[in-house]
Amino acid sequence: MKQLKRVFAAVIACTICLCGAQGLMAADLKPVNDLSTDYRNAIENTFTWAKQGESYVFSDAYFLGEVDPNTGERVNGVGQSIGGDWLALSVGRYGLDDRGDLYLKALDEKVTSLYREQGYLDRIKTTEWHRIGLAVAALGGDPTAFGTDENGDLINLVADGVYHPVTPSGNLWAQGINGAIWGLILLDARDYEVPEGASYDRDAIIAYILGREIDGGGFALSATETKPDVDITGMALQALAPYYDSNENVKAAVDRALAWLSGVQKDDGTFDSWGTVNVESCAQVLVALCALEIDPLTDSRFIKNDNTVLDGIMQFYNSEDGGFRHVLTTATNAMATEQGCYALIAYDRYVHDQGRLYDFSDVEITYRSTPSVKKFSDVPSNAWYASFIYDLVGRGVINGITETTFDPEGLITRAQFAKMVASAFATDDELRAYEGKKVFDDVATNHWANASIAWAKDQGIVNGIDASNFAPEAKITREQLVTMLGRYAESQNITLDKTVEAKTFTDSNKIGAFAKEYVTVMQQAGIISGRDTGEFDPQGNARRSEAAKMFSIFLGMVD
Repeated sequence: MKQLKRVFAAVIACTICLCGAQGLMAADLKPVNDLSTDYRNAIENTFTWAKQGESYVFSDAYFLGEVDPNTGERVNGVGQSIGGDWLALSVGRYGLDDRGDLYLKALDEKVTSLYREQGYLDRIKTTEWHRIGLAVAALGGDPTAFGTDENGDLINLVADGVYHPVTPSGNLWAQGINGAIWGLILLDARDYEVPEGASYDRDAIIAYILGREIDGGGFALSATETKPDVDITGMALQALAPYYDSNENVKAAVDRALAWLSGVQKDDGTFDSWGTVNVESCAQVLVALCALEIDPLTDSRFIKNDNTVLDGIMQFYNSEDGGFRHVLTTATNAMATEQGCYALIAYDRYVHDQGRLYDFSDVEITYRSTPSVKKFSDVPSNAWYASFIYDLVGRGVINGITETTFDPEGLITRAQFAKMVASAFATDDELRAYEGKKVFDDVATNHWANASIAWAKDQGIVNGIDASNFAPEAKITREQLVTMLGRYAESQNITLDKTVEAKTFTDSNKIGAFAKEYVTVMQQAGIISGRDTGEFDPQGNARRSEAAKMFSIFLGMVD
């Protein structure tokens, strides 16, 4: 990860409740005389200002609320747009090592709670998904698997908020251009794939944004507006920036918008919105320029009377407490500070060639939600196989035969076990590469497990029952199952520890030559123990419960 690491010992405050920085001393702040040279000090001072609040984003308390001392329940924390997620995004983008895992855990809990209560984050605003998704991605979470719904399944914030909106209307344009802008920004945060048949794709979203261009250049929030707005224009440019070099229509619209922004910039470097000069408008322009790789300090279009947009932002910086004012006549406030902060971080990333503010391809995914484990009526909690089955279900490796039953005594097919192995070890991108690829005569290209079987063959995990056939519906034998696991370990150069004394099964002479070595390795690793009679039963079919136990133990060793 290219981001700089800067460690702060104190946790960062949730700024929803902030209206001042009581107790903050000037000595706590780093000097900021000129944002063009001291902007990093300003960034760090905004975090210092935020720490003075009464509730904390990265503490054990709730990410946007408080804990009721009487009930222990979290309150006052329902998905607000400032004081949490935008500050969290800044923390991630600046590379702060400041308990982001706790924030993700609390946010996971909140998303899960909202989905289980109502099935969505908001009735109308898809930007709820976009904002939360960006914060999650910035902190190393996976927005495509974040929180769980009422069925215990993982929630895909990108799908639910962008290409298949789950709001009651299912309309990405319900908020007008705002939904399109932030939907596109989230979609491109890690270049998320849009599946065929999606309600909205990149082309449709881009076309919608371009269709909202005001005559003469620029964009506005309302479709009825005839004059552009600086904030919305800046945000639209941030969304369109990745397409500037590849889409002629985008390039033309962006160039017109830049010309309009240049024309409305004031002599002191600032911008206004709705007739009010403010830091947020300046911030959105700065983020847009950096996304388009336009140097805000040297590009003559954005230098007025020797003043740049950084000079403009500097006017709103409050040297007494380290935050930003919305307008010059007001005190420091949360929204102004958050936007001023992440705009400076966007500039910092531009200066250090670290990519756009909302390009998270450099962020390592370190947090993933865990799907809730379904309980099966035929898997008693005290059964010897229960923990193994629920381990695999929780990992997404195996399912029940119905929503409520697992059939532990049932047999498992060769195709099913190949699918389990692929589900555990192959990435989605790897499996997509094998879709439609034929490797065995008896496995159709549209077979539900074809990609998994083809991947396993390429990895040397399976060879088939002969050169041309795999026998996907045949019940897998115990020696075949052990062989697949052993071959996977071999393919990854994994040596399993010998934790159990070697033993010779009474029917070892019946073990196929292809499996002998793997049976020995798996027995000494404690993955298999054989039947109570002392036999291994190599040609016997593996029951679903047995397969779950072997695979769960194996996964625990190779993870």
